[in-house]
Amino acid sequence: MLKGHLVKYLYYSRGVVATKERIVIGAGMNVLFALLAIMLKSTHKRLLFEEPGYSKARRLFQLHDYKIRSLKVNADGVDIKELSKEKADLLYLTPSHQYPTGAVIPIANRLHILNWAKENNAYIIEDDSECEFQHKLKLIPALQGIDKYHSVIYFGSFANAIMPSLRISYMVLPEHFIVDLETFEFLMNTVPFTSQQTLAYFMERGILGAAFAKDA
Repeated sequence: MLKGHLVKYLYYSRGVVATKERIVIGAGMNVLFALLAIMLKSTHKRLLFEEPGYSKARRLFQLHDYKIRSLKVNADGVDIKELSKEKADLLYLTPSHQYPTGAVIPIANRLHILNWAKENNAYIIEDDSECEFQHKLKLIPALQGIDKYHSVIYFGSFANAIMPSLRISYMVLPEHFIVDLETFEFLMNTVPFTSQQTLAYFMERGILGAAFAKDA
């Protein structure tokens, strides 16, 4: 039920294109980062990471023996010139509100990043958990919404929109994802059913600004 409401909620609030089958719900962002690290560790070993960036996510991938290189962040987010010189399997970004600088990646740079991912056959890990903190700017749609190559793995959370203690986050996997989810199904049931149903109830009734999800 919750995943059905999330499909419409994400599309209208962030421009994210998803299906219920491609959504994974987890008890916090770090739980989902750890799950992704486990899922991809045998096929994707080279990870580019923002510097400065979210150290907990970086540490999770380090614990799974990923080879991590840093990319400098400037006023427009990750340094595009530096990225162009790199070869990697994964790229971690906070494009709509860079953590911790608050930089927003402009559209031209976003298209460049998506082309880089296509050329390198890489996945982009889009951490959109800080997007609500764009106070002075119009909220920019997620990178995932303009991805034509199915290379973005999108992460979001209700920690800021509702409360951190709710512990409900989500990951939207791209079409034709390289991993069979059924293989890792035993690691995915981390959020109590009652919590999911309660959140779905609020979304269904528009209390969370998701009246459009009524028919999901």
